[in-house]
Amino acid sequence: MRHKEISFENWMKSQKIKDAEDIASHYDVGDNDLVNTYHHKLNEYELEDIVERMEDDDEIEDKISSVEDLDPFYHSEYKKLLLEELEKDYRSRFSEFESKYRSFKDPVILYRAVCLGDINKLNKKQIGVFWTDDIDSADCYHDFNKQGKDYFVLKAEIPIDGLDWEQTIHMNLSAYGESEQEITVKKNQNIKIIDVRDKKDWLGIAFEANTGTGEWQTKALLVAALKKLI
Repeated sequence: MRHKEISFENWMKSQKIKDAEDIASHYDVGDNDLVNTYHHKLNEYELEDIVERMEDDDEIEDKISSVEDLDPFYHSEYKKLLLEELEKDYRSRFSEFESKYRSFKDPVILYRAVCLGDINKLNKKQIGVFWTDDIDSADCYHDFNKQGKDYFVLKAEIPIDGLDWEQTIHMNLSAYGESEQEITVKKNQNIKIIDVRDKKDWLGIAFEANTGTGEWQTKALLVAALKKLI
């Protein structure tokens, strides 16, 4: 199976993103985030030039005297430079994930952690869409051990065309995705579990499974988040 043709532009279209400002909005990158993340990458001379031109503009009421006074909310030229750096950053990170995708063989080996009281109670028809290619990153999202549940790692063979690559990129480019190694598999995708590991050893268990609708995972995460608030 050939790898799907993907590009930054096509990914932006799939997410209905038109420009750098849309990227910022899509990922909830506010003005303060822009400044804290990208200001140090800007050319100091360009910033000083913006300040000088504002000082010479008689129509501007609130004068500023230094680069430190620049604010993306009030100064559009400054924000434009920050957004340019943001787009460079996202393009670079996209390129990294694209390279990883190109390196995958078909089928790709992925891992997923599950927390159950008994591995035999695993729902093979709803095994989940969130996987990783890094076994060390396969972990449960929540501390299920407090509920007396065991920890297992599933090792699966998944066809390249079974990966939801647009969603994978979206998840990994999100604010919490900088350290993520997540690979999203399509819903209702048939996969092969080729082994299962408990806390100590691989168990030599293999079976056919399906990722399912993914709905139960969303509910589980929501319930866990609500419990933290109570």
